Amino acid sequence: MSDTPSTEVTLNGAQVLAVIDGGEALTRLDEMIQELVDAIKRTHEKGQITIRIDIEPDAIKDGEVVRFKIGVGKMEVKKPEPPIGDSYLYPAANGGLVKDDPRQPYIPTMEPGAVKAPVDRQSAKEA
Repeated sequence: MSDTPSTEVTLNGAQVLAVIDGGEALTRLDEMIQELVDAIKRTHEKGQITIRIDIEPDAIKDGEVVRFKIGVGKMEVKKPEPPIGDSYLYPAANGGLVKDDPRQPYIPTMEPGAVKAPVDRQSAKEA
């Protein structure tokens, strides 16, 4: 190795991501961050992004690594999901499930729109 200081500009982590696969890793990371932020705003729960960067020697000369192969081995986002509420269903005689309790009597006035709103006769006369 030479004792002369290097004038090469080295890459920081963000710049390395920008170089991997022509910037695809950084583009995907940006999308994942936006998806995660949107999910957190909806659920008020935390999330997580995992990035694994694989670095391995690619070329060795005179016992020294002269080139590295760098790639993204894994990019994963764990978004919080809004909970799905519970419902109560009842067993039917045929073994299936039904929404209404078959042990309860059927009351036709309970159907939406079956009960008409009372008429305000005083307002109708004034109009």
